[in-house]
Amino acid sequence: MQALQDAPKAKEGAAPALARLIAGALTEAALFIASASDAKKARGEIERTLLALLLGIRDQYTPTE
Repeated sequence: MQALQDAPKAKEGAAPALARLIAGALTEAALFIASASDAKKARGEIERTLLALLLGIRDQYTPTE
């Protein structure tokens, strides 16, 4: 989170809010998997989706030159 906070594109104070949003997403992901009738399939869906989310966040804050 510190790297995000220090990134050139970061908005001041964005890291704490983003940390809370990611924590919420992870909590919901765990609940989704736990309640799924096919946990293995649900885990795969969650893994792909979370990876896309996190890569999007990383790309948003990575400087492009």
